[in-house]
Amino acid sequence: LAQQDKNFSLVRSIGVDPKGLRNHGAAIYMLMTGHDPGNFTETGLAVPPSREDLPSVGSVVARYRPAEKGSFSYVAIGGPIKEGREVGVGQGAGLLGPGFDPFTMYQNPQEPIKLSAFTLPGDISLDRLQSRIDLRRDIDQLLAPASSGGANSKGFDPFFQQAISLVQSGKAIRAFKMEEESAATRERYGPTTFGQSCLLARRLVEAGVRFVQVTWPSQSDLEPMPGPDGSWDTHRNNFPMLRDHRCPVFDRSLSGLIEDLAARGMLEKTLVVVIGEFGRSPKI
Repeated sequence: LAQQDKNFSLVRSIGVDPKGLRNHGAAIYMLMTGHDPGNFTETGLAVPPSREDLPSVGSVVARYRPAEKGSFSYVAIGGPIKEGREVGVGQGAGLLGPGFDPFTMYQNPQEPIKLSAFTLPGDISLDRLQSRIDLRRDIDQLLAPASSGGANSKGFDPFFQQAISLVQSGKAIRAFKMEEESAATRERYGPTTFGQSCLLARRLVEAGVRFVQVTWPSQSDLEPMPGPDGSWDTHRNNFPMLRDHRCPVFDRSLSGLIEDLAARGMLEKTLVVVIGEFGRSPKI
């Protein structure tokens, strides 16, 4: 990362003093939504997500600056942010509605990504699909006056239209085909879940995705085991665990992403935010 210092700024001046318990749940909520955790719990303890939650930053982007037709507005990869077993609040659209939730792709990008959800059955061509779309539109227009302006179908329409545009375009779906990348590029990012997730993020941005969230694969409150994908929540063996396992993976993958974006001329128009929750003073 030091070799890429001309391409990023290190911000040390952000700190928070949340209401209630100063723990992972409170920090996750603040990072994901930009709001004080008192909005969802007085204690800061993790609670299950609901449609009453304030939306995540990615969902706000999807609502007010959606991607062009044929692409995703908000994709989350790597895995959900968790406190123990509980998925942290503030990662979805909440009160904005399910139409602005992220498209979650939690498969390990080190392996070929299965795209069966976006593959047409063998006997259906794009022309045949288009005929079905046209027929559905004609039926909707006929039924609209009898159904109060077609209100009964509006809840499903955004999902239907997005799915159709994704299949017809194919650009965003192709971004998941990691095998198209050269062996040298994949090696630069590193043969780890986080490294290949960062590479997938670059491919998604190239394909027009507006907001991509890459989450470190291991959640908080897990025993800090050796290996490339273990938890940063190092309750013990702090220095060897960081020196030998966490920091080398992070350093290689993030510097690879920044270097790659800069080389492709994408960094000037792509905001890369790298942030962690629950950071404490380095004093042990």
